[in-house]
Amino acid sequence: MTYRYSTRLCFFLVVCFVLVAASSYSQVECRWNEGHFPQGPVGDVRAMAVYDDGSGPALYVGGDRFGDIAKWDGSQWSTIGSVGFGSYSGSVYAMAVFDDGSGPALYVGGRFKEVDGITVNSIAKWDGARWSALEGPEPGGPGVDSWVEALTAFDDGVDRFLVVGGHFMRAGGKKVWRAARWDGERWLGFSGPRRMGFDNDVFSLEVFDAGSGPELYAGGWFVRAGGSRAFGVARWDGRRWHRVGDTGQPGFLGTARDLMGVRTGALEGLYSIGSIIDVTQIQADAVARWDGERWVHLPDQPQIDDAWAAAQFEIGDGQSLFIAGRGSDYGEWARASLNRWDGQGWSGVPGTFYPDEMSGSFRALLVFDDGSGPALYAGGEFELLGEHGSENIARLTCVSRKNVEDQE
Repeated sequence: MTYRYSTRLCFFLVVCFVLVAASSYSQVECRWNEGHFPQGPVGDVRAMAVYDDGSGPALYVGGDRFGDIAKWDGSQWSTIGSVGFGSYSGSVYAMAVFDDGSGPALYVGGRFKEVDGITVNSIAKWDGARWSALEGPEPGGPGVDSWVEALTAFDDGVDRFLVVGGHFMRAGGKKVWRAARWDGERWLGFSGPRRMGFDNDVFSLEVFDAGSGPELYAGGWFVRAGGSRAFGVARWDGRRWHRVGDTGQPGFLGTARDLMGVRTGALEGLYSIGSIIDVTQIQADAVARWDGERWVHLPDQPQIDDAWAAAQFEIGDGQSLFIAGRGSDYGEWARASLNRWDGQGWSGVPGTFYPDEMSGSFRALLVFDDGSGPALYAGGEFELLGEHGSENIARLTCVSRKNVEDQE
């Protein structure tokens, strides 16, 4: 085979690959707020979770400026409670489902003192019928001494815990330094051998299996975890915190506002979403991926001023990672807040965003099936204009164009 022939063949194969990929992508149609989806909560949405209180799975929503915790059951919105400080409304920043042995319950964290008049101090439990505080036998009282930013359930193979991260220093009166565990009866810390947690706020928590079993990861605006250097992200091995990196690269400078673990396929890895300043002198913008050995820069990232959340969602041509936040003026994605990474490259959400149709920022993403099929729910502080416009929460559904044509 001659050099000229092999070059032409390679060029032909590359062109075919690009055309096939473009054709596949073009066969997907995504729409906002299709079908029955009335306007949801009025305030800024910061947290969402799916929980079944016995009547079927439902989407639960909380955030800023309204204090209410809302529920979408696929047909209507309702309110299950209000957080606040007396007559002033509070904020919900995190939600998670955890079973402490008495059955699955919804846990809500944020910046508030009370929920429906019950003193809880920034974190509360909803069992489907009533609210309760997280208070152990210690004399320190319920909850934590400052606000909560992140919640997740974790089973280390021995015990199950609700893991809590945020701005607080004490939980149930115990010094815990911004991260704590609730086992259903008492508060425990993550102090490690030096009896220290984190030197700054914890914004995100994720359970991810990198090949040796599920492990707990914490992300935030910190440079030390358990008394050792760990920039941005740290891993808990059951006894102590470790940096996610090596001696020369103990993480990255910046803020990990969200962590998303993907276990299989082309997207496999642990993703950090936020304001990443540097990964060993490589500018990583809003997203970086940990491949088990090092932090990897995702090429050609769109400029996102504030990235807040990520979700894995299949839109018809395979799984993709969606990154939410507040965008800048960067060409065809001007002011767009939602972008898609498919493992090979970036794209805007097809048929959705135009320069003057979206303002504000997305803060939370979650995939939920309300009975009409899986959809990506986006919450934040925004106004979506158009025929199916909405404020602060919207639902994205994606189907193949062939299915659309068949329905028509």
